[in-house]
Amino acid sequence: MFAATGIAAIVLIITELVVMVWVVGQIGWGTLLAILGTSLLGVLVLGLTGKRSMDQFRNAIKSDALDTLDPAGTGQAFAGGALLLIPGFITDVIGLLMVFPLTRPLFQKLAAWYGRQLTSPIVGRAQRPQRDVIRGEIVEEETTTANDDGPLVIEGSVVDEDDEPRN
Repeated sequence: MFAATGIAAIVLIITELVVMVWVVGQIGWGTLLAILGTSLLGVLVLGLTGKRSMDQFRNAIKSDALDTLDPAGTGQAFAGGALLLIPGFITDVIGLLMVFPLTRPLFQKLAAWYGRQLTSPIVGRAQRPQRDVIRGEIVEEETTTANDDGPLVIEGSVVDEDDEPRN
């Protein structure tokens, strides 16, 4: 999956260069103004998104409503602003689409799909090693004592499924 991402990045760079050469052939040096304009728009988007997210964070802390924050939407707006900063028209179009509220759900679904691709096992490749599972049961504490002159001491017994309790 990471190799595919690297190949996609190389294809994007080559495509950006081809589009840039084509646009320069069409409008000449106005291309430079267009690139500077979209970069300035990216700076503006990043600044406004940062200010808005900090304001939302402060208000959520004051009203004890941290669950109302939208980190995915904020992250998407930051990513869109960063794409606008990168010189190139393809990244500018993608960045603008990530910033507009009407097209945000499309990118959220795309990001969720990509995340599932990264975390799901792929058929035909080595799967991630399974973690050790330790079976057991929760046993009520028998005694808990705190010493003023030392650390907390918890007394009890260990119970294995196959063995008798041991101290």
